[in-house]
Amino acid sequence: MTISGVGAAVPNDPIPNSEFAALGVDDEWIASRTGVRQRHHLRQEQTLAELALEASEKALADAGISAEEIDFVLAATTTADQVSPGLTTLFRSAGARARRRRRFRHPAGGRG
Repeated sequence: MTISGVGAAVPNDPIPNSEFAALGVDDEWIASRTGVRQRHHLRQEQTLAELALEASEKALADAGISAEEIDFVLAATTTADQVSPGLTTLFRSAGARARRRRRFRHPAGGRG
């Protein structure tokens, strides 16, 4: 297995730590303990599969290959839109076109 390209996507409209000031914590308190300065949430009309598709398009461009050249898709998340069908099925429905239909879904978050 070779990783030929990488891509990332985050939802728009970042939420800065200052939004949590009402909870009695400030940006520096959060950032010093977690390294997080802002977080992103999907809008109601967005899905994780759409975000995964955007990231995959960037990875394909980074690798300089087409979707049809992909043999295998791996998806891992702790924040799936739904339990079933899994992210890889929804990802394919959103437009991912791997040459072969092999997919693997890894629901992160503690098995075994």
